[in-house]
Amino acid sequence: MKSKVLFIGRFVPPVHGAAMMNESYFNSKIIKKNFDIDRLKINYSKKVEEIGKFSMRKIFMTVLLPFILLYKLILFRPNLVYFEIAPNGLAFYRDSFLVLLCKIFRRKIVFQLHARNVIKNLYSKFVFNNTKMIILSNLLYSEVEGLFDKKDVFVLPNGINDLIGEREFREILEKRKENNKLNIVYLSNMIESKGALDVLKICKSLKIKYNCYFGGQWSDLKFKAKWENYLKENNLQDNCRYLGGIYGAKKKELLAKSDLMIFPTSYENESFPLVILEAFMFGIPVFAYDNGAIKEIITKNYLGKVFKIGDWSNMVNEIEEIKDNSNALKIRRYFKANFEISVAEKKLTGIFRRLL
Repeated sequence: MKSKVLFIGRFVPPVHGAAMMNESYFNSKIIKKNFDIDRLKINYSKKVEEIGKFSMRKIFMTVLLPFILLYKLILFRPNLVYFEIAPNGLAFYRDSFLVLLCKIFRRKIVFQLHARNVIKNLYSKFVFNNTKMIILSNLLYSEVEGLFDKKDVFVLPNGINDLIGEREFREILEKRKENNKLNIVYLSNMIESKGALDVLKICKSLKIKYNCYFGGQWSDLKFKAKWENYLKENNLQDNCRYLGGIYGAKKKELLAKSDLMIFPTSYENESFPLVILEAFMFGIPVFAYDNGAIKEIITKNYLGKVFKIGDWSNMVNEIEEIKDNSNALKIRRYFKANFEISVAEKKLTGIFRRLL
C-alpha cells in the first residue's frame, strides 16, 4: 500500500511562483506513482492584486479551511503533510493554526519555504518544533537558522516544465538570427520592487538598437502612473512596449523571439524566481540583481550576470557589449540538466521517502 501525502498550500490561480510549484508537484506523475496524494488549497486571494489586502472572502476561508482540513485528516489519514507555509505576517499565524491541527493528529510535517523573512520567535519555534523544512537554496538557510538544525533541512531548487522540443528550439534559434535589434524582455508582476522602472532607466541609457517588452500584471495603480509617466517623459514608447499579463502561448511566443532577459528585482521576499528558469529554457541569458538565491541560479558567465541591487548603470554597459547569443544551446542544456521539473520531482520523491 502506498503512503499518503497531503499537500497544503497555495495553488493556481492566482499565478505566482509558489502556486505554480505546488501545482506542478501535485500533478506530478512521478509523485503520484509513488504516493497516494490529496490537497488542501489555502488560497485566500483569487487575483494577484488581492494579495495582502483585506476581504470578506479571506475571513470566510479562514473559518472554513480548518473544517476541511479536519475532514481530510480523519478520512484521508495522511502519513505526511507537505505544507507550503507563509513565512511571516498575519498569514503565518493563520497558517499556523492548520499546522497545530496536523500536530494534534500526530502527522509528520515537512514545510516548503517559497519566500523569505521567516518569523523567529517563541511561537514560531513551537510551530516548527519536531518538523522538517525544505528550502530552495543553501543561500537561504539563514532564513530558518535557529528554528531548524541543518540535519532537518532539505534543499530543493525549483523546476519547471520544458515547453519546447529540441527541433523547435533550433528553429527558434534560426529565427532569432533575423533580429536586427536586441530584443529584451522583462517578465514579472509590474510592481516597483520587481524592477520594472529600473528596466526603463536601462533602456533610456542604451545607445544600441533594441526593443524591450514588458509582460506582467499591475497591482499598484500609483506605480502604474509613475511607470507610464517615465515612459512618456523620456520618449521610450517606440522601443518599450507593455504587453499586459503574458501566459501560455503568448509567453512562449515572446520568449522565442527574445535575446536577453532583464530581472532587476529588489523584492524583499525574492527567493528562487521561476522566470529565470523560463529564460534558460529558451536559451536566453539573464541579467539580474543579487537577491535571494539568484546568484546560485546564474552561476556561469554564459548564463548571464548578477549585479548589486540598484546597480542598473553597470548593467547598461554589459548589455551594450552583447554581440550575439552564441551560448543559447549551452544555456538550454544547463536548464535541462538542472531545472527541468522532473529533476525537482525526483528530488521531492526522495525527500518524502526519507521521511516516511
